[in-house]
Amino acid sequence: MSNISLLTAHDSPRLHQIELSGNMFPWKLSLIQSCFSEHYRVFGIHCNNQLVGYCIWHLVLNEATLMNIVVHKAKQGQGLAKQLLNYCFDYLSRNAIDTLWLEVRESNNQAIHLYNKTGFSQVDIRKNYYKTDIGKEDAIIMQKVI
Repeated sequence: MSNISLLTAHDSPRLHQIELSGNMFPWKLSLIQSCFSEHYRVFGIHCNNQLVGYCIWHLVLNEATLMNIVVHKAKQGQGLAKQLLNYCFDYLSRNAIDTLWLEVRESNNQAIHLYNKTGFSQVDIRKNYYKTDIGKEDAIIMQKVI
């Protein structure tokens, strides 16, 4: 059984552990910690009372941008990211947010599939946005109106 809640800066070390396990290009702890401020919301998903995934949203007026979403490698493929996103859509909608944005690496097919499945649509491409081990790759910009 899983449940979702807003997280606090106290959760940062665990978020960083999840980041290191489940993200090919992990965020630094200091970057995660910087997201616990007024214009951000950080949600976590727990399974059996253990934090196993999280997402970070940046809120500006009536819009929110998904900054990061990660599920622990051992828990990937179980629908937890979709469950987390759907919870966030409801929360953000109830808090006067009507437009959602995100950027995703063009090579991240699993994430692109998830975002398409949850109602995001591609609206643009940001050329050579992300660093890779061998150069750069494009970012796909996606939008969802809720």
